[in-house]
Amino acid sequence: MTVAMQQKRVKFRKGKKMNLKKEIKTFCAKAGIWRKDLFGRWPYMHTPLQVAKLVELAVETRHIPGNYVEVGCAYGASTVLLMKTFDELSVARKGYALDTFDGFVESHASYDIETLGKNPSLRKSFRNNDQSWMRSSLDVSGIDNVEVIKMDATKFDYKRCGPIAYALLDVDIYLPIKDILPKLYDQLSDGGIIVVDDCVPDHPYWEGAYIAYREFVSEINSTEEIVSGKLGLIRKPQ
Repeated sequence: MTVAMQQKRVKFRKGKKMNLKKEIKTFCAKAGIWRKDLFGRWPYMHTPLQVAKLVELAVETRHIPGNYVEVGCAYGASTVLLMKTFDELSVARKGYALDTFDGFVESHASYDIETLGKNPSLRKSFRNNDQSWMRSSLDVSGIDNVEVIKMDATKFDYKRCGPIAYALLDVDIYLPIKDILPKLYDQLSDGGIIVVDDCVPDHPYWEGAYIAYREFVSEINSTEEIVSGKLGLIRKPQ
Protein backbone atom coordinates (compact mmCIF):
# COMPACT_ATOMS: atom_id res chain seq x y z
CA MET A 1 0.00 0.00 0.00
CA THR A 2 1.39 3.39 -0.97
CA VAL A 3 1.83 6.28 1.48
CA ALA A 4 -0.90 8.20 -0.34
CA MET A 5 -3.34 5.32 0.08
CA GLN A 6 -2.49 5.00 3.80
CA GLN A 7 -3.07 8.73 4.33
CA LYS A 8 -6.36 8.51 2.48
CA ARG A 9 -7.48 5.59 4.65
CA VAL A 10 -6.55 7.47 7.85
CA LYS A 11 -8.53 10.51 6.69
CA PHE A 12 -11.49 8.28 5.85
CA ARG A 13 -11.44 6.71 9.33
CA LYS A 14 -11.18 10.08 11.02
CA GLY A 15 -14.02 11.43 8.93
CA LYS A 16 -16.18 8.40 9.70
CA LYS A 17 -15.46 8.78 13.43
CA MET A 18 -16.33 12.47 13.36
CA ASN A 19 -19.56 11.77 11.49
CA LEU A 20 -20.55 9.18 14.09
CA LYS A 21 -19.88 11.66 16.91
CA LYS A 22 -21.97 14.26 15.08
CA GLU A 23 -24.82 11.80 14.57
CA ILE A 24 -24.81 10.78 18.24
CA LYS A 25 -24.71 14.39 19.41
CA THR A 26 -27.49 15.36 17.00
CA PHE A 27 -29.64 12.47 18.16
CA CYS A 28 -29.13 13.43 21.82
CA ALA A 29 -29.99 17.04 21.05
CA LYS A 30 -33.24 16.13 19.32
CA ALA A 31 -34.15 13.63 22.03
CA GLY A 32 -33.30 16.08 24.85
CA ILE A 33 -30.68 13.70 26.28
CA TRP A 34 -27.73 15.36 28.07
CA ARG A 35 -28.42 18.53 26.13
CA LYS A 36 -27.07 20.75 28.87
CA ASP A 37 -23.72 18.98 29.02
CA LEU A 38 -23.25 18.34 25.31
CA PHE A 39 -23.97 21.86 24.19
CA GLY A 40 -22.40 23.85 27.00
CA ARG A 41 -25.49 25.41 28.48
CA TRP A 42 -24.99 27.66 31.50
CA PRO A 43 -23.24 25.40 34.04
CA TYR A 44 -23.51 27.60 37.14
CA MET A 45 -26.12 27.83 39.88
CA HIS A 46 -25.53 31.58 39.87
CA THR A 47 -26.49 34.39 37.54
CA PRO A 48 -23.81 35.99 35.33
CA LEU A 49 -23.48 38.92 37.72
CA GLN A 50 -23.11 36.57 40.69
CA VAL A 51 -20.42 34.63 38.83
CA ALA A 52 -18.68 37.92 38.05
CA LYS A 53 -18.78 38.83 41.75
CA LEU A 54 -17.21 35.49 42.75
CA VAL A 55 -14.38 36.17 40.31
CA GLU A 56 -14.05 39.75 41.54
CA LEU A 57 -13.68 38.52 45.13
CA ALA A 58 -11.10 35.95 44.04
CA VAL A 59 -9.11 38.76 42.42
CA GLU A 60 -9.46 40.80 45.62
CA THR A 61 -7.72 38.03 47.59
CA ARG A 62 -4.82 37.62 45.14
CA HIS A 63 -2.26 38.99 47.62
CA ILE A 64 -3.64 37.03 50.60
CA PRO A 65 -1.62 33.92 51.46
CA GLY A 66 -3.48 30.62 51.63
CA ASN A 67 -5.52 28.07 49.71
CA TYR A 68 -9.01 27.88 48.22
CA VAL A 69 -11.76 25.81 49.84
CA GLU A 70 -15.15 25.06 48.33
CA VAL A 71 -17.72 23.24 50.45
CA GLY A 72 -20.62 22.01 48.35
CA CYS A 73 -19.02 21.81 44.92
CA ALA A 74 -21.75 19.88 43.02
CA TYR A 75 -20.34 19.19 39.53
CA GLY A 76 -17.33 21.47 39.83
CA ALA A 77 -18.26 24.46 37.64
CA SER A 78 -17.41 27.13 40.22
CA THR A 79 -14.32 25.19 41.36
CA VAL A 80 -12.98 25.21 37.81
CA LEU A 81 -13.86 28.88 37.34
CA LEU A 82 -12.11 30.07 40.49
CA MET A 83 -9.05 27.83 40.21
CA LYS A 84 -8.57 29.08 36.65
CA THR A 85 -8.95 32.63 37.96
CA PHE A 86 -6.12 32.08 40.43
CA ASP A 87 -4.04 30.51 37.66
CA GLU A 88 -4.59 33.50 35.38
CA LEU A 89 -3.51 35.76 38.24
CA SER A 90 -0.37 33.62 38.71
CA VAL A 91 -1.47 32.94 42.27
CA ALA A 92 -0.37 29.53 43.52
CA ARG A 93 -3.19 28.02 45.56
CA LYS A 94 -4.16 24.46 46.27
CA GLY A 95 -7.88 23.77 46.12
CA TYR A 96 -10.01 21.63 48.42
CA ALA A 97 -13.47 20.63 47.16
CA LEU A 98 -15.83 18.89 49.59
CA ASP A 99 -19.23 17.34 48.96
CA THR A 100 -21.26 14.29 49.93
CA PHE A 101 -21.89 13.83 46.18
CA ASP A 102 -25.16 12.26 47.34
CA GLY A 103 -27.34 15.16 48.48
CA PHE A 104 -27.89 16.46 51.99
CA VAL A 105 -27.17 14.56 55.18
CA GLU A 106 -30.62 13.45 56.36
CA SER A 107 -30.40 15.00 59.83
CA HIS A 108 -29.30 18.33 58.31
CA ALA A 109 -32.20 18.42 55.86
CA SER A 110 -34.68 17.38 58.56
CA TYR A 111 -33.73 20.34 60.73
CA ASP A 112 -34.62 22.89 58.05
CA ILE A 113 -37.83 21.05 57.23
CA GLU A 114 -39.04 20.43 60.77
CA THR A 115 -37.62 23.45 62.62
CA LEU A 116 -37.61 26.15 59.95
CA GLY A 117 -40.68 24.90 58.07
CA LYS A 118 -38.92 24.53 54.73
CA ASN A 119 -40.16 22.57 51.72
CA PRO A 120 -39.76 18.80 52.34
CA SER A 121 -38.62 18.24 48.76
CA LEU A 122 -35.24 19.72 49.62
CA ARG A 123 -34.35 16.25 50.93
CA LYS A 124 -34.10 15.10 47.30
CA SER A 125 -31.92 17.98 46.10
CA PHE A 126 -28.47 17.29 44.61
CA ARG A 127 -28.71 13.50 44.89
CA ASN A 128 -28.06 13.11 41.18
CA ASN A 129 -24.28 13.43 41.41
CA ASP A 130 -21.11 11.39 41.61
CA GLN A 131 -17.56 12.14 42.70
CA SER A 132 -16.25 10.94 39.33
CA TRP A 133 -18.21 13.73 37.60
CA MET A 134 -16.37 16.31 39.67
CA ARG A 135 -13.01 14.73 38.87
CA SER A 136 -13.88 14.70 35.18
CA SER A 137 -14.74 18.41 35.30
CA LEU A 138 -11.29 19.11 36.74
CA ASP A 139 -9.48 16.76 34.36
CA VAL A 140 -11.07 18.10 31.18
CA SER A 141 -10.19 21.64 32.36
CA GLY A 142 -6.56 20.73 33.03
CA ILE A 143 -6.76 21.33 36.78
CA ASP A 144 -4.61 19.00 38.87
CA ASN A 145 -4.16 20.93 42.12
CA VAL A 146 -7.59 20.32 43.70
CA GLU A 147 -8.16 17.64 46.32
CA VAL A 148 -11.68 16.25 45.96
CA ILE A 149 -13.10 14.99 49.26
CA LYS A 150 -16.28 12.93 49.49
CA MET A 151 -17.75 13.19 53.00
CA ASP A 152 -20.06 15.03 55.35
CA ALA A 153 -18.22 18.35 55.45
CA THR A 154 -19.08 18.86 59.14
CA LYS A 155 -16.75 15.91 59.88
CA PHE A 156 -13.76 17.31 58.00
CA ASP A 157 -10.68 18.69 59.76
CA TYR A 158 -10.16 22.07 58.07
CA LYS A 159 -6.68 22.35 59.54
CA ARG A 160 -5.72 20.02 56.68
CA CYS A 161 -6.27 22.94 54.31
CA GLY A 162 -3.64 25.11 55.97
CA PRO A 163 -4.21 28.86 55.77
CA ILE A 164 -7.26 29.77 53.67
CA ALA A 165 -7.37 32.89 51.52
CA TYR A 166 -10.77 32.37 49.92
CA ALA A 167 -13.64 29.99 50.62
CA LEU A 168 -17.03 29.36 49.06
CA LEU A 169 -19.50 27.72 51.46
CA ASP A 170 -22.40 26.49 49.37
CA VAL A 171 -24.26 23.88 51.40
CA ASP A 172 -27.57 25.78 51.46
CA ILE A 173 -29.00 24.73 54.84
CA TYR A 174 -28.63 25.72 58.48
CA LEU A 175 -26.82 22.99 60.44
CA PRO A 176 -23.80 22.40 58.19
CA ILE A 177 -23.22 26.13 57.69
CA LYS A 178 -23.55 26.77 61.42
CA ASP A 179 -20.97 24.04 62.07
CA ILE A 180 -18.51 24.80 59.28
CA LEU A 181 -18.31 28.61 59.38
CA PRO A 182 -16.25 28.90 62.60
CA LYS A 183 -13.90 26.15 61.38
CA LEU A 184 -13.27 27.97 58.12
CA TYR A 185 -12.88 31.29 59.91
CA ASP A 186 -10.26 29.85 62.27
CA GLN A 187 -8.16 28.91 59.21
CA LEU A 188 -8.87 32.11 57.30
CA SER A 189 -5.83 34.31 56.69
CA ASP A 190 -5.99 37.96 57.70
CA GLY A 191 -7.68 39.73 54.81
CA GLY A 192 -9.24 36.48 53.58
CA ILE A 193 -12.86 36.15 52.46
CA ILE A 194 -15.56 33.53 53.02
CA VAL A 195 -18.59 33.59 50.72
CA VAL A 196 -21.77 31.95 52.03
CA ASP A 197 -24.13 31.25 49.15
CA ASP A 198 -27.95 31.43 49.26
CA CYS A 199 -28.27 34.07 51.95
CA VAL A 200 -31.88 34.89 51.07
CA PRO A 201 -34.41 35.72 53.83
CA ASP A 202 -37.71 33.81 53.64
CA HIS A 203 -36.52 31.52 50.86
CA PRO A 204 -38.79 28.41 50.73
CA TYR A 205 -35.77 26.10 50.64
CA TRP A 206 -32.52 27.83 51.62
CA GLU A 207 -33.31 30.38 54.35
CA GLY A 208 -31.25 28.27 56.76
CA ALA A 209 -28.11 29.48 55.00
CA TYR A 210 -29.02 33.11 55.72
CA ILE A 211 -29.92 32.41 59.36
CA ALA A 212 -26.63 30.62 60.03
CA TYR A 213 -24.69 33.38 58.26
CA ARG A 214 -26.45 36.11 60.23
CA GLU A 215 -25.82 34.35 63.55
CA PHE A 216 -22.12 33.86 62.85
CA VAL A 217 -21.61 37.47 61.76
CA SER A 218 -23.18 38.55 65.05
CA GLU A 219 -20.97 36.16 67.04
CA ILE A 220 -17.76 37.67 65.62
CA ASN A 221 -19.11 41.23 66.05
CA SER A 222 -19.02 41.91 62.32
CA THR A 223 -21.65 43.33 60.00
CA GLU A 224 -23.74 41.63 57.34
CA GLU A 225 -22.55 42.16 53.78
CA ILE A 226 -24.79 40.48 51.23
CA VAL A 227 -23.95 41.18 47.61
CA SER A 228 -25.44 40.18 44.26
CA GLY A 229 -28.70 39.24 45.92
CA LYS A 230 -27.52 36.17 47.84
CA LEU A 231 -23.76 36.05 48.50
CA GLY A 232 -23.04 36.61 52.19
CA LEU A 233 -19.49 37.84 52.78
CA ILE A 234 -17.30 37.39 55.83
CA ARG A 235 -13.99 39.24 55.82
CA LYS A 236 -11.21 38.66 58.33
CA PRO A 237 -9.61 41.97 59.34
CA GLN A 238 -5.99 42.49 58.32
